[in-house]
This record gives sequence, structure tokens and C-alpha cells, in this order.
Amino acid sequence: MTLDLVRTLRDVRGGLGTRLLAAALVAIIMPLALLADLVRHVRREALVAQVAALDSTRCPRGHRVELISAGWSCAACGSSAPGHGFLPCPACGAIAARAECPCGLSCPNPLFRGTR
Repeated sequence: MTLDLVRTLRDVRGGLGTRLLAAALVAIIMPLALLADLVRHVRREALVAQVAALDSTRCPRGHRVELISAGWSCAACGSSAPGHGFLPCPACGAIAARAECPCGLSCPNPLFRGTR
């Protein structure tokens, strides 16, 4: 959000008065934008900690799907490493969209928010 404000200020066209007015508005809004960014970051880190504490999850049919494995394979870069199935890949940082259950259904990853 703060980056959007800076870009908006950079893109303001007009005379000196218009630019000064835009700068004043951004200066007023910036503390709120920084606070919103901080809250979003803290909530995201809390979710990461909550997901990291899971050792398994359940598929829609109720089967237990282990999340901590000796060899997860990253769909983005192809590397294989031991670790947690829902946390970012240690090689490329990609986040898996889901964990597959042996029954064929998948368990969605709460950290996945689409493509990066």
C-alpha cells in the first residue's frame, strides 16, 4: 500500500501547487498505510507460524495427509528436499497450492495466494 502511494505521488502531473497538494495528502495518508502494511505483515507471519506447527491435515474425505516428509518435490523448480509441504520451497521460495492425498483429493494450502 505504501509503494502505491509513492508511485501515485511520482505520477502526479500538473503545476507546483498540484504537486504540493498531492505530497501533503500522501504525507497525511502514509502513516495509516504503513500501519496497514504492518498489520498485514504480522497477520501473515502469524499464519505462517500456525501452518508450520501442523504436522498433518485432512482431505475432504477425512484422510490424514502428512505435511512433514523426507522428500517433498517442488512443482515450480523441481527440487526435492525434506521438510514441510505447505512452507516455501528452500530452493526457489515457491509455495505449493495444495498437498495431495493418496485418495486423489487435495488439501488446499492456506498460505497459497496465487502466482507470485
